[in-house]
Parts: sequence; structure tokens; C-alpha cells
Amino acid sequence: MRGMSRGNDHSTAKRWWQSIRVEIVLLVLLMTLPTILLGVAGTLYYQGILKQDIEDNQLGSAMTISALAPDYLQSSQLYLKSLADRILVIRAMENNDLVLLHSVAVYGNNSTRVRGIYFTDSNGKIIEGTSEVAGLIGADYYNHSYVSGVIKSGRPVIGDAEPGFDQRPMVPVGVPVVDANGTVLGVLVGIVDLEEYSQIMDESLAGRGQCAYLVNRTGHVMAHTNRSHAWMMTNFSSVPVVERVLGGGSGILEYENPVDRMLMIGAYAPVESFGWGVVVATPTEIAYRPVWGAAWIMAAMIGIFSVGAVLLGILVGNRIASPIASMSMAMKRVKESGDYRRLLPLERKDEVGDLARAFDDMVYTIRRNMAEQDASRREIEELARRQEASLAQLRESEARFRSYFESPLVGIAISSPDKQWLDLNDKACEILGYSREELLKMTWDMLTYPEDLSKNVELLDRVIAGEIDTYTLEKRFVRKDGSLVSTYLSAGCIRNPDRSVKYMLSIIQDITEEKRAEEALKDAKAQAELYLDLMGHDINNMNQIAIGFLEMALSTMDLSDDERELLDKPLRSIRNSSELISNVGKLQKAAGNQEFKMKRTDLCSVLGEVVRKSSDLPGRPITVNFECPPGSFVIANELLEDLFSNLIGNAIKHSDPGKPLTIDVRVSRQKEDDKDYYEISIEDNGPGIPDALKAKLFRRFERGQTKASGRGLGLYLVKTLAREFGGKVRVEDRVPGDSGQGAKFIVLLPVLAE
Repeated sequence: MRGMSRGNDHSTAKRWWQSIRVEIVLLVLLMTLPTILLGVAGTLYYQGILKQDIEDNQLGSAMTISALAPDYLQSSQLYLKSLADRILVIRAMENNDLVLLHSVAVYGNNSTRVRGIYFTDSNGKIIEGTSEVAGLIGADYYNHSYVSGVIKSGRPVIGDAEPGFDQRPMVPVGVPVVDANGTVLGVLVGIVDLEEYSQIMDESLAGRGQCAYLVNRTGHVMAHTNRSHAWMMTNFSSVPVVERVLGGGSGILEYENPVDRMLMIGAYAPVESFGWGVVVATPTEIAYRPVWGAAWIMAAMIGIFSVGAVLLGILVGNRIASPIASMSMAMKRVKESGDYRRLLPLERKDEVGDLARAFDDMVYTIRRNMAEQDASRREIEELARRQEASLAQLRESEARFRSYFESPLVGIAISSPDKQWLDLNDKACEILGYSREELLKMTWDMLTYPEDLSKNVELLDRVIAGEIDTYTLEKRFVRKDGSLVSTYLSAGCIRNPDRSVKYMLSIIQDITEEKRAEEALKDAKAQAELYLDLMGHDINNMNQIAIGFLEMALSTMDLSDDERELLDKPLRSIRNSSELISNVGKLQKAAGNQEFKMKRTDLCSVLGEVVRKSSDLPGRPITVNFECPPGSFVIANELLEDLFSNLIGNAIKHSDPGKPLTIDVRVSRQKEDDKDYYEISIEDNGPGIPDALKAKLFRRFERGQTKASGRGLGLYLVKTLAREFGGKVRVEDRVPGDSGQGAKFIVLLPVLAE
């Protein structure tokens, strides 16, 4: 019965690698594996040291050569500046002494670095130079930065490389010729040859097969140890290292040079403040030859050691594996015949016999339990199926939450009601400047900037009290390095069934850069307004002095009509300038809400004052009709009077001074877009405004085709002020459809509720 019930045929064939002999060999190899790995690690470490040394040397050479470029050009600039500052040169420029300027250019051209010199006048026109530039005399070079930049700034300017007289790259350097008053009389331009710089690069290279080159802003070669590239100014902009160095970076890169079609290792460094770059490159087959040699030696040693280990394993396997292999063959025959008990060495009294008898008992026990286990297995499978379905839903939910939590877009943190961090994603750790392990040992109030803590604690207390479930605020954290990070924090709570707070979920957004940009914008705006105020104040003072003298001349001197006209024109121009400065200042203050605070304003009082001033103009037949219901109040400031003064003043200024002018000013109450407005209409019987001009009348510097003076800012100021007061402005024909019968301006201002 035991023999019939215990048959179990395992027909799986044994592979060669499942032999005990092979396992022993593998065991010996495994024992020697640490030694092999140490050898490999040592090889890789030595390779890394050699490679790093090669790269450091190349990068050092690139940085050294890039640092020499500014010194090379600035020394030439100092040499040219010493020529331009000579008294003889200044006097020659003042007196247009071309002979002396030619002599100075020839004398200065004796430098080994300078290949040609020429002078331009203050307009950028070449007036004299050495023989190399004789064909350029009379040419206008103002559009070259090294000429126009010097004339504008009065400081030396180093230009970009360009083909020289023999098409080899040269760098133009312009220096100012300045008189005793600081006036730029002209520019002395020296053409600096880069051949000597190329020789310096040759001397700076230590490795065999290395090359070095200097490229300009466009990636064209200015200097190269291979002179043919420099003389042709070869375009290297497509070379990967050139793209990186022109981007302002420095470092090491392995790449394929599309120009030379070679695999290279290149070190690159920018030439600061010039936009140029230096590259030192070596073919990889030359640069890494020492590394590859060391790798081959170490590989050979490791191979020899591995072969010895294999031979040792084979020897040991043959000596101890035979008895075990014999038993393995016996157990294989048992599986093939099915009558395993007849082939088992059950009679043996040693460990092999113990193993055979234990195997026989195990098979019997397994078959007896299989029937019992089969029923249990079916029940377990059904239960497992149900659990798997539940677990699948749970895993899907957890995966969805984890994907949100690990999002790199925003920082997400979970904290307890007592402010202890419970979990944070990588973005939150990055924002706060601590590792996750460090943060989990801290509370968030330890990192909060002291000035922001009370507000955050107050909001948390309201959440704990059940008043709110979420809150948002801007707050600052103190990072590990001591720096501040500005954040926008959105927090919400997860509550227990009893409504107590289980934990807080916070979304943290880094807004430091936005805050810095906001502060920078405020500073820049304040600086610009300061300059505008200073400039307007000084120009206005000078205008008032000029107006005073011109008016004094008109009133005290016996002048003919033509002479009075000659004085009257500049007087009008200066007054227009003062008016322009005043309007610009008002626009600035209106846009920035400066100085003038909004307040309750009597519309009738303001309009009445403007009408009174406009009606009292000597020599002009002007009639102003004014209607305003009492108690008309709006929210405005002192600039409201300027709004109406501009409109009424324009009606007077653009009318025919020889004809009577009638201006009607009326105030009524209107409703528009469900809001109450005061409609202030100002209409005149002047020449009117063409339809084509109405659409652009309120733009800056737009004015009609009239003889009246102005700069086109008055109506732009009117529109700006109307918007500032919450209203709007438009223009119509006084007589609908007939633009020649006068204009009608309509201003809408919100009614101030009682």
C-alpha cells in the first residue's frame, strides 16, 4: 500500500549547470569574487583618477587662456589710450591737422600687436589713418559699436573679432580723444592682431595632440593653434563645446567635432564680459591612451586570477562530489521508474540512509495531507480572490494618492495638530532646505519666520476649534542655511469621527522669486520716478529763467514786429516744454497714486473754478455757459481740476482766435451699466474734430492737424485721470453727423452715494 500510494514522477531533466561539480567550481569562484571585485574597483578607481587628472589639466589650460584674453586686449587698449591722451593728438583733432594725425597713427602702428590705426571725427567718419586703412578714409563707421559706443559714452570700447586687412581675424579697439572740457572730439581705433595671442595659446598647451582656440559671440574662430582655422575664421558654432561656452558655461565635454570629424574631449571656459569663449580640446584616442593602457593591464591580471580559480574549483569538485553525484543518479532513476522505494538506499545506516528514509516518510505524509489540503485550498482561493479585489481597490487608491503626494510641482506636507511634521514629499524638503529625516524630528513652528508665526498659529487654532477647515496665507520659512524662503501655503484638516483634528495636509508653493521680482520692480519704479522728478524739476527751473528773460526782453526792448516774432517763438516753445513736463508729472502721479489722496469732492465747485479761470482771458471773445445741480459729489483728488482744465483749455486753444467762442458745460445724472454716473458734457462751437482723428485722440503723443502748440499728452492725461476716478471719457460731434460744427467731450464719473 505504501509503495502504491507514494509514486511521484518528477520528469524535470537536470541541466549541466545543475551538477554538484559545477556548483563547487562556482563556490570557489564566489570565494575569489571579492578579490576580483577589488581588482575591478581598483582599475576603475585608477582610471577615474587618470581621467580626472586629464580633464583637470585641460580645464585649467582653458581657464588660463580665457583669463589671458582680457589682459591681452586691455593692454592694447591702454597703449592706444596713451596715444589718444597726448596733447598733440588732442590739438591735432581740434585743428583738423591730418598730417600730424597720420604721423601719430604710423608711430602707434609700430606695436607688434597693432596692425593698423585710424582716426574718426565726432560723427564717426574716418579722417586719417595708416596705409592699411587708406582706402577707408571718408567712410562712415558710426554704425560700428567700437566707434559709436565711444562717442556716446566717452569710454573705450573693444569690438568683436572681424576679418582684417588680409582677412585674418583682428579685434578693433576704440578709445576717445577728449578735450579739456571732456568733449569727445573723435575716436582713435586700433586694429589688434591676435597672432601673438595664438602663440601664447601654443605655449600654454602641455599635452601632445592638444589644440586650443578662441571664438567670438557668433562662434567664429578668432585664434587657433591650427592657424588655417583662424585665418579663415571657421564657423565653429555647431561644435557642442562652443555652444556651451557661448552660453556662459565652463566645464568638460566629450563630443564629436562636426568640423574636424573627430571624437574629442574638450575643456571650455568663457571670456568674461566679452561674450567669447576658449576651448582646449584633445582627441579622445590620445587623451585616454594612458587610461586604456592601465585598463588592459588590470584586465589581464584579473583574467589570469579567474582562470586559476576555475581550475582549483574543478580539482576540488572531482574529489568531493562523486558520492553525492551517485546518489543523485539513483534518485533520478526513482523518478523515471515510479517505484522509488526499490531504488532508495533505505538499508544504509549512514547519513545517506537517513536522508532516503526521511524522503520516503515525507512523500507518504504529503500524499495523506494533500486530500485534506485540497478542500482548504479551494476555500482559501475564494477568500484570497475577494481579498485581492479589495486590495486592488486599496492599492489603486494608495497609488493615486502617492502620485499626487510625490508630484514635483508643489510641496506637500502632513503635520499633526501639535505642529509635528509627519510626512513630506521631495518638493517640500527642497523648498524648506532640510532632508526628510531632519524635518520629521522637527515642528513647523521651529522653521517659521518669527514675524509670520502668530498669524499661522491663529489660523491653526481656529481649525482646531472647528471654526474653519481650511486656510491660506503667505509665510516665510527659515531654511537650514539661514536663508529665507517665501511661500504660499494652503492647509486643510482631516478630522476624526468626533470632529477632532487627526492631521493637517498642507500644499507649499515657493514664491521667493516672485517676491524678489516684485521688490525689484518696486525699487526700479521708485528709482525711475526719482530721476523723472529730478529731471522735471531742473528743466522747469531752467525754463522759468528763460521765460523770465524772454518776457523781460519783449516788455523792455524796442523791437520790430519781426524781432518780436523771433522772441515769441522760443517763448511759446519753452512754455510748451513746461506744460509737457507738468503733464508727464501728473501722469506719473496719477498712475502711481502719489501725493494725491482720494477724497469726497464737490464737482460743481471744481468745475466752477475752471470755468472762472477760462472765462477771464484778455483779448478773446469767450462765453462759457455753466450748469451744475448742487450736491453733486464724487470721489477724486486735486487732479480733477486738471482733467476739466485740459478739456476747456483745448477748446480755447484749438479755436480761431479771431472768432467768438461759446463753451457749454453741463452736469447731469445718468445711469449706465446699472451704475449711477454724473455726465459732464463740454461742447464748443469751434472747428470740431474729424472722424478719422476721434479714434486715436486719447492716445499718447497724438494731436490734430492744427496750428496750436502741444505734444499730444493733454487728452491722454484726461483719459488716465478719468479711469483713475472710476469713470470714462469720449468725444462726439456737437451737431451729430457734422464734425465741422464743433466738438462735444463727455466725462462720466461715478456718483458718490450719500
